[in-house]
Amino acid sequence: MAEIDLIVEGIDEPRWIARVQAYLETLVEEQGEANWEMSLTLCDNSYIAELNEEYRGKEGPTDVLTFVMDEGESTFPDDPNLPHAVGDIIVSLEKVKENAENLTVSPEEELKRVILHGILHLKGMTHEGYDWNTGMLKEQEELLVKYKDIRLTEDNETFLD
Repeated sequence: MAEIDLIVEGIDEPRWIARVQAYLETLVEEQGEANWEMSLTLCDNSYIAELNEEYRGKEGPTDVLTFVMDEGESTFPDDPNLPHAVGDIIVSLEKVKENAENLTVSPEEELKRVILHGILHLKGMTHEGYDWNTGMLKEQEELLVKYKDIRLTEDNETFLD
């Protein structure tokens, strides 16, 4: 089973964090990556803006950053059954909520989308631009549909208020 650390920075721990953990475990294992070691950090715009400037030289917050451990050279262990540290995904919940409003989708759907986006980057996929009909972004949207029934909240819970 994948080892996934959930970290919270600059925000209160969401009450639905265990469901995010289960969603991530499902995604990683069904993508054939059961031996992954990774982290997901849920944060505010301030925290992700600092990382965005420091590591990408871009000012301001973004929705998701992915830091891949083995870009360039493979660090996979010789034994495929051993755990493999692949990297970290950082998600701004404030930006996710803003994106959801702009895209007219639910915040829950948008959070699931950016998590999928990070997972695909950890798998080594990249995208040029934002053509949703090809490559990584097309696969992202297909997976979003495939996993649409996985809920991060109960029916009566509010999400990202």
